[in-house]
Amino acid sequence: MKRTEDDIRAALRVLADDAPDASAILSALRSAAKRGASGGRGRPRRVARVIAPLGAAIAVTAVVVTAVAVGSAGHRGRGHHSTGALNTATPTAGARGVPQYYLAITVPPGQSGIVTTVRDARTGAVLGTVHPPRGYWFVAADRGNTNDSFLLEANQHGGPPGLFLLQFNPADRSTSLTKLPIALGPYPTGLALSPSGTEVAVAGITNTGARPAELQIYSLSGSLVRQWQSPGAICADPGVPCLSWSASGRLAFLWNNNGTNLAAEGIRLIPAAAASGSLVGASHLTVPLRTFQGASFAVSGNGTTISAEVKLNHSGTAYRFENFSAAAGKLTGLFPRVNAGVLAYWSNSNGSELIVSEPFPAHGQYPPQPLGRFGILTDRRFTPLADEPEGQFLAIAF
Repeated sequence: MKRTEDDIRAALRVLADDAPDASAILSALRSAAKRGASGGRGRPRRVARVIAPLGAAIAVTAVVVTAVAVGSAGHRGRGHHSTGALNTATPTAGARGVPQYYLAITVPPGQSGIVTTVRDARTGAVLGTVHPPRGYWFVAADRGNTNDSFLLEANQHGGPPGLFLLQFNPADRSTSLTKLPIALGPYPTGLALSPSGTEVAVAGITNTGARPAELQIYSLSGSLVRQWQSPGAICADPGVPCLSWSASGRLAFLWNNNGTNLAAEGIRLIPAAAASGSLVGASHLTVPLRTFQGASFAVSGNGTTISAEVKLNHSGTAYRFENFSAAAGKLTGLFPRVNAGVLAYWSNSNGSELIVSEPFPAHGQYPPQPLGRFGILTDRRFTPLADEPEGQFLAIAF
């Protein structure tokens, strides 16, 4: 079935209007947990935080993931051009400056429980296992402000989601988990820790009647620092890495306003120091949706470059990551062609190297699919990292 931008907007309207209540979420979680893990190994599919908005939102997420990757308008007159198939190089033991550690939230083969581990990015070895407090389970993760820190979102039975800061000590492979006194809303869709490690940004849907999109910044002590709202959806697909806080002091997010203002839709940037108020008014569009038409993007470490997955043909079978200037939105570089569904998790300082997942055959599947390979994508080739964790996965944070 061919998806169009109208499908995207329709799906987002459903997500905003029909977010599930707590009882539906818990019921869906218990049902999903009983399914266990599927056997075999396949291509990766990051369905981060699918547990949080299960219920009616699972179907919406499936539509959004598929629809965003298969837009209808082509790509700036270059719709049928590509740079050729993605080359695969020999795995490397010393990846060029990539994070030493990453965090994986998975359901291992043959198990129904969720396991959270810290792993060596070069060898794939498990360096530590993170256990949530009693009554919680981890559902989402984001890289912290240091190489060995992570931000974790956890659901709990009969209560609101919780936010935790994880510190990993590579010397003795110990982990330290701190619960942050931040009251998350019932439907969070994205989170990011500031480069200084002193503030947390949370995207989500509000509890108001209109259910507008909301972006909030909290101090680690739990004080609300700033907040912005606008009718629409920010990071509405929990299966795609979205909210990013760069060293330049700006937050990047994917925005869709259900077609009420097409010129405003796409990847937007907002200064973290902007005064509270309108989310659209305080931010500016960098890569329009009509150009983007992909399912993933990453912001470079210095905040000057956005690497966005762009559709190359009308059939939606070929994509590539392209680099855009964060300041002006101009095209600045190209990566090799990839299949639909490759997701970006990390970018180096200038956007010349990405950590991405390999292509996968299907979109929006639940339960989450078995993991495949992650690797470094440059302008020449894809270089696999180490062996990845087996089983179904809920979130990966590099």
